[in-house]
Amino acid sequence: MVKAAKSYQQKYEKIMGESSEDELWSDIERDIAEFKKKVELGKADGYFWNMYFNLLRSNRLMFAGINEAFITGDMAYMLNGIYQENRFNCIYGNRANSGGAQTINFIEVVLAYSCNDYKLLERIMPFEAGPASSGYSAPYYNMVYAMTYHDDEVGKKAQAELSTFMEKKRTQFDLKLAKFFYDLYQKDVDGVNCGLQELCDLMGKCKWINEHIYGLDKDIQTLGKMVAIFIHGLYHIAMKFLEDSPLLDKIKMPEHKSFIKEYEEFNIEKNFPEPHNLINFDPIAKFINLSIKTEMIPEVSFSKSGRMYVNDGKRFEKRLFANLQKSKALPFELKEEKYKLPAVYKEFICKYDGLSLENGCTFYSLEELDAMNKDLQVNIYQPDTVAVGDDGGDLVFLMKQEKEAKTVYLVDAGDYDLESPYQIIPDFNKWMEKGFEIEDIDGEDVRGVDYGDLYLIKMPKEGVKGLVTIKRAFNLEMSTGELLQKSKSLPTKLLSNITSSKANIIAEKIGMPGLFEIR
Repeated sequence: MVKAAKSYQQKYEKIMGESSEDELWSDIERDIAEFKKKVELGKADGYFWNMYFNLLRSNRLMFAGINEAFITGDMAYMLNGIYQENRFNCIYGNRANSGGAQTINFIEVVLAYSCNDYKLLERIMPFEAGPASSGYSAPYYNMVYAMTYHDDEVGKKAQAELSTFMEKKRTQFDLKLAKFFYDLYQKDVDGVNCGLQELCDLMGKCKWINEHIYGLDKDIQTLGKMVAIFIHGLYHIAMKFLEDSPLLDKIKMPEHKSFIKEYEEFNIEKNFPEPHNLINFDPIAKFINLSIKTEMIPEVSFSKSGRMYVNDGKRFEKRLFANLQKSKALPFELKEEKYKLPAVYKEFICKYDGLSLENGCTFYSLEELDAMNKDLQVNIYQPDTVAVGDDGGDLVFLMKQEKEAKTVYLVDAGDYDLESPYQIIPDFNKWMEKGFEIEDIDGEDVRGVDYGDLYLIKMPKEGVKGLVTIKRAFNLEMSTGELLQKSKSLPTKLLSNITSSKANIIAEKIGMPGLFEIR
C-alpha cells in the first residue's frame, strides 16, 4: 500500500490545497461558524442548504478520511469518511423533487454498502417502496433491493430485466455491471470474481457514476478515481449476500491499484464494523451530525407525476426539518425553501451569495431574494419564475423555477413577457464565464464592460501553489515554470482580451481578490 498511499497523499495535497487535515477541518468549522452568524441575525432560512453544500464541497470529508487512513494505516478513517460524506450527500440530494424515483439513490446505496451503513439502506431504499418501475439503473437497483431484502420474486424480475438490458447496446462498464449482478444472484462465484476485476479495470471510464460521486471538476475526479469506492461497494454487496454461504471464502478481491486491499482486510478482520462520524461537529453545532442520525433521516417517498413516479423531495425536506425541530437541537425554526431555484443558480449563490459587478449587474443574495421578488411583483406577473438579479437599470433577470433550468430571460422591468424579452441567455454558467456581458442587437456590450489585458500585480501568499491555481483558473497557455519566471518581475501580463467582470469573478472564486488588474 505504501506506493499507492504516497501517490494519493501527493495528489491530495496538490488538488485540495491543504497541507494537513487540521487545516481542512478548521475550514469546515469556518463554514459552520458563518451559518451560526446567520442564525444569530435571524436569517438562517435558506442558508441551511448552503451550509450543507459547503460541507460537501469537493468531497472533502471522504477524501480527508481516505488520506488519514493512508497516513496512519488505520482504515477506520476511510470507513468513517465515506460514511459521513455519503449520509450528508443523501440528505442534500433527496431534499429536492427529481425524476427517476427509487433509482436516484442507486449509487448512494452502493456507497452505503462500501462503508457497512446498512441502516441507511432502510431510509434511501425502503422495503415498503418496492422495486423501481422505471429509470436507466432500475435493473441494477432492483437486484440490489432483492438481495438486500431477500425477495426472490423481485430477484427473478430483476434477472429478466438484466437479461433484457444486456441485449441492448451499452457501454462496456454498464454491461459488465449488469453481468456482475446477474452472476451474483446466480451465485456464480467465477463470474462474480471476473466481474469485479473487469469493473475495477473499467471504473475510471464510467462517466455517469464518477460524475455523480465527484461532480464535473476534473481534478476532483482524478483524485476520486484513485480509490474505487464504488467497486468496494460492489465487493461488500457480494460479501453480504453470500455471508451464510460456503461460497463466501471464494470471493476474491480485484487486483488493481485503486482497490485498497488493506481496507477490505480491515473489514474482514473486524467483521465489517459499523461506521461512525469522521468529524465530530458537536462542539460547533449539535444539529449538524444529528441531522444524519438514522432516526432523523426520513424515508424517501415518491409521488406520481403524469405516468411517472418522482422523488418527493419537499416531503422529505419537511419531515427532516420536523425531526430536527422536535429534537430541540435547533435554536430557530427551519422552513422549506420558498423558491425552487435552478441548480446552476444554487451552485452560484452558494459560492457568492450575492454579487455586484462593475458593469452594473447585481445578483441577489439569499437574504435579498424574497424581498426583491416581492418588490418587483414577479410572483404576480410571472409566478413560475424567480428574479435572480438586474442590470442596475431597466432589465430584470428571470429564471424558471425548475431544477434543470439554465436559461436567463432579460426582461424589461415594466413588461415581464418571456415571449419577447430584451435578450435570452441560453446558459447561465456560460454567461458567467463571459463576465455577464449584455449585448445590444448589434452585438456590442451595452453595460460598459471593459476589455483589457490581465496583469498580476501581487504574488499570491501560497507562492508556487498559488501560481498553479491561477494558471488553472485563467487557463493560461504557459508552463508553471514560465509563470514563475514572470512572477519575479511584477506587474506582469498574464492574458489578453478579458473583461474586468470575468477577471473579478475568477479572482473571487479562487480566493485571490486584489492580486490582478485590467489594463
